[in-house]
Amino acid sequence: MAVSEERRLELYRSIEDAHGPRVAATMMEYLPPVGWGDVARQGDMDLLRRDVRGDMDLLRRDMETGFDQIRKEMRSESGRLELRMDSGFNQLRAEMHEGFGAVRTDFAAIIAAQTRSMVLMVLGSVFTVAALAFATAWAR
Repeated sequence: MAVSEERRLELYRSIEDAHGPRVAATMMEYLPPVGWGDVARQGDMDLLRRDVRGDMDLLRRDMETGFDQIRKEMRSESGRLELRMDSGFNQLRAEMHEGFGAVRTDFAAIIAAQTRSMVLMVLGSVFTVAALAFATAWAR
């Protein structure tokens, strides 16, 4: 049965009349602010502690299971990502090899054309100098 504020005040005044205000105040401090039914006993606390520990253990197991599942999924995704990246890199290497091959071919053609031009220029210069030398020698 819950104690009302009126009954608490009545108890306080009765103790105050019998023993004085100081004793009455001390006595009221030792009483719970609510009924005794609302006060937890040590057995209640032990039961609550066991329940909470059980709930925490269950939660810990659930979390470990969930984290294990996430780890498995991440490993699987990581493997798939590695395969896709390897495939992409291999394709890129092939395209670069093909592209560089075309550049080498073009570069070789340009160098060959330049070399022909340079050889023809040098030969033209040699013939010109030879012709000038013959002309000079002939004219003397």
